[in-house]
Amino acid sequence: MRLNRKERKGRKGRIDKMKKRMMVLLCAALIVAVLPDAAASRSADWFPVSICMTMARPIPPFPCDNVAGLSLCLLSGENCPVYGLQASVFTGGAEKIYGCQAGIGCNGTYELYGLQVSPVLNFSQKVAGAQIGMVNLSGYGGGMQIGVYNHAKADWRGVQIGIMNYIEGSWILPLVNWRF
Repeated sequence: MRLNRKERKGRKGRIDKMKKRMMVLLCAALIVAVLPDAAASRSADWFPVSICMTMARPIPPFPCDNVAGLSLCLLSGENCPVYGLQASVFTGGAEKIYGCQAGIGCNGTYELYGLQVSPVLNFSQKVAGAQIGMVNLSGYGGGMQIGVYNHAKADWRGVQIGIMNYIEGSWILPLVNWRF
């Protein structure tokens, strides 16, 4: 039995919706399975959600001691470790990120273990992962930087992809730069 174009399109749309729902459920199941173990193994108080207006003022009842889940920053980030996702509207900031830090404005952290994504600026003193944005600044560590301008300290190891790529102590190179 052959389906006409309209029937094929409708069937494909239902399959695409089903795939999206399955991916969301899979991600949710992964978070539910992994995060309680991470939080239980720590001695401090852990919270699954933290919502913060400014760096010093978390919104009750969403404190900022340690976050294992979602940290939502409305104006600026918070200075606590985040295990999971930190999403920010203006400026994201955390002491340490174990996971993903995504923002509309700029992102900053002392230590990054994972992914940092922003259309404007990403900066981190220590990187073990990737930074994707217009400007990426990194101290020591390594990984990958993708952006218009990428800058890293001399002991950074990894690959830079962008228009201007600079690792201190070497050349400023267009398109690709690396140090291993």
